[in-house]
Amino acid sequence: MPSLPNYILMSFAKGITRGQPVVFVAATLVCTVLAIWAVVLAPVGSVASVSGLYIAAAVYVPLALWFGVWGCLAGYASCVFMGIYLGYSLPFVMVWALADFFEGFVPLLIYRSLKTKPTLELKHPKLTYGLNALLALVLVGSSRRAYPVFNNRFHCCLHRLHLAFDCSGIG
Repeated sequence: MPSLPNYILMSFAKGITRGQPVVFVAATLVCTVLAIWAVVLAPVGSVASVSGLYIAAAVYVPLALWFGVWGCLAGYASCVFMGIYLGYSLPFVMVWALADFFEGFVPLLIYRSLKTKPTLELKHPKLTYGLNALLALVLVGSSRRAYPVFNNRFHCCLHRLHLAFDCSGIG
C-alpha cells in the first residue's frame, strides 16, 4: 500500500480527463451549498459553524467512492469555501477542512485496499424498481397529509435563512 501523498499523486499521474474537473466543480458547488445551508439553518446551540444536520457529510463518501480523489478534494474545497463564507481565516480553514477530506478519503482507501468496487447488481431489477416506485407514491401521499406541518416549518426555515443573509450583508 503506497503512502498517502504517493497514493494521491498516483491517481493524478494516470491523466486527467475532461470530465473530472467538471465533476469536481459541480460536486464542490453542491457540497458548499449543502454545508452553508446546514450551518446556517441547523446550528448546534451556541457552537459556531457546527450543524446538527450536516447533509454535505452524507455526500462525501459516495463522491469519494465514485470519483476517487476528485470526490475527496470536492469535500475539502466545499469546507474551505464554507469557512471563508463564515469569516474564518484561510490558514485555519485549510486545516479545518482536512476533516471533510478524510471523511471521503478513509472509505476510499478501505475500498481500494480491499479491492472492492462499489457497484450494485440487482437480482430482480424490475421488482426493485417497482418497489421504489411504490415507496415514492407512499412518500407523495404522506407528504400531502403532512403538508400543513411541513409548510409551516419550511416557511420558518426560509425566514431564518433570510435573516442570516440580512445579518451577513449579502441579501
